[in-house]
Amino acid sequence: MESSRAFWWVKVKGSGSSIMIYEEELAKTKNAYNILEIAKTKTCLEVPIHMLKLFEREKDSHEGQAVRNSLSVHHVRGGNDDLDPLYVSYPDECPDALSSAQVSLSDIIKMQEKIEQKIEEENAKAQEKVTQKIEEENAKAQEKVMQTLVPLCQQAFELVPASSSSWDADWHARVCAHYGIWGCIILSQTHPETHTWFCQQCPEEYFGFCVSEHIYHKKQSQGARALGIDIADPSNGLPLLKHFEVLYQDGDMTLFPCAATNLQGPNTITVKILIALDLHRTPLQWVYSKADIRKKT
Repeated sequence: MESSRAFWWVKVKGSGSSIMIYEEELAKTKNAYNILEIAKTKTCLEVPIHMLKLFEREKDSHEGQAVRNSLSVHHVRGGNDDLDPLYVSYPDECPDALSSAQVSLSDIIKMQEKIEQKIEEENAKAQEKVTQKIEEENAKAQEKVMQTLVPLCQQAFELVPASSSSWDADWHARVCAHYGIWGCIILSQTHPETHTWFCQQCPEEYFGFCVSEHIYHKKQSQGARALGIDIADPSNGLPLLKHFEVLYQDGDMTLFPCAATNLQGPNTITVKILIALDLHRTPLQWVYSKADIRKKT
């Protein structure tokens, strides 16, 4: 039978005295669960509310049945005075809220560690793939370079000395324009102070300071074509001091490919200049007269 009550006396397990809960403190539902909520708040109990049980008297907590949480407070018997209050109980081994928070924090830390480990593993796999891809691309690039350098080196040792020397102003101008230099390309590298020299044609009895020599001559057109080189292209020429041209044509100086570089383009290479040992101490001649040039053979 429902009774009209204005308050209930409640004692919480572990507390020394009872507390009074007024009807106006309860939620609109006014059920046993509301009493548990108020009791937990007033006693600062750290036990999770879902582990609390309400009994009509303390002795019922040992062998009696707990009050249903949904039961209306007006159907709850007991709690009429502080000597016979309602009783809130919970398991002895029940963890308090702080312990629960610590457990939750521990789980979060473990989860975070697993996530970080997973990220590290994924990053390591990704880095391995990137490294492998770079190595594969480098291998392909190296293979491509070797496909060019090997035949180029073979051709370098098959250079046939030219048998004549002639002046072609148009060819010389195109070669100089290709390299962007109007002096000897070798001296501009070994002695930069000469890079301002201008290639010029001297009086009739002399050749100019610099001339443009073919790297591959007409007699080597077949080998040049195998390397994709157009003999008439200015990239097949070198602006050289006249003395260097004579050494190059006689086979006393040659260019030896030693590395590939992409600084000026995919087809640019670095070469070494090889000169016969017995000419290492020979002074350079800045101007050659026609009488000094070897005759045709």
